[in-house]
Amino acid sequence: MQTFKLQVEDLIGRIASDTNGLNDMLNATAREVSDLLPKDILIRNSSVQAITSNPYDVSNKRILSVSRDSYYASEIPYGQHGRASDSGSIHFADSSQKRDPIFYFKGKYLVVLPEPTGDENAEVLKYDYPTSIGHGDTGISAFPDGAEYAVSLGTAAKYMIKLASEDQNNEDIELAASTLQHAAQLKQEYEKELQRIGQQK
Repeated sequence: MQTFKLQVEDLIGRIASDTNGLNDMLNATAREVSDLLPKDILIRNSSVQAITSNPYDVSNKRILSVSRDSYYASEIPYGQHGRASDSGSIHFADSSQKRDPIFYFKGKYLVVLPEPTGDENAEVLKYDYPTSIGHGDTGISAFPDGAEYAVSLGTAAKYMIKLASEDQNNEDIELAASTLQHAAQLKQEYEKELQRIGQQK
């Protein structure tokens, strides 16, 4: 099995000498792929986290579903959270509404209403984004089956754009134009690969 560095170099036809930049691109692309894939594919690599109080930190996580005391929670826009927290509002989500829980995102946090407790906790079905992929790795832990090639393709497209910028800085306009064209082709292949993965059952 080839390392990600070798896979990218095969796709771009040049040496990827900036390994730190390559690592950043690999992790960014893996997150991008994770965000674009249907939830039913990510569920196979997800885990459940119990919540007994608000808020819940969702950094580096994609939230697939939320429930409270075994009842499905509906997402509301952040702008409506005030009504849900206002005891004078008909939208007030107190313990009497436990069969219709709600949740909303506030920055990097998730808030569930009614407030989760030890007896009536909330459960979050989450997918943890890969954050430590290295160019020398040959695979990604807990990543959807068949999606790793998309990461290589997307990373290769990003790296080619970086190389095109370097070519322009070196005043090699002809090479820069060729590199950008290659980057566009790789991006097109990347998008097709994402479509293919998204159609998997």
